[in-house]
Amino acid sequence: MKIIAQILSATDITTSTKDRDNRKVTTGQVKLLCTDPSQIIDVAITEEQVAAGYHSSLKTIVGKGPTEFMVEYRSGSFGDDNNRHRSYNGFRLVDLPPSVQAKA
Repeated sequence: MKIIAQILSATDITTSTKDRDNRKVTTGQVKLLCTDPSQIIDVAITEEQVAAGYHSSLKTIVGKGPTEFMVEYRSGSFGDDNNRHRSYNGFRLVDLPPSVQAKA
């Protein structure tokens, strides 16, 4: 879905490294300030997107005003290797905003 939002600070774009299936995986997250209605949503940046430098590209539009973002809502559940039930839900970045793609 398309949303109009802005990134207020470079500190709103973060990455973290976790162990997944005995390997290190780096993913990211960006906090987007949406308008109408006003709210801040956390949007995940996938491992592949971090590897492609999406988190760095997003820093070029920090504080530049409202931008169109493509995000999707994801939810699901699974059983992990330790026989525990895991669930997830939230927004995920689909692609870089067109204004960032034009700069790349």
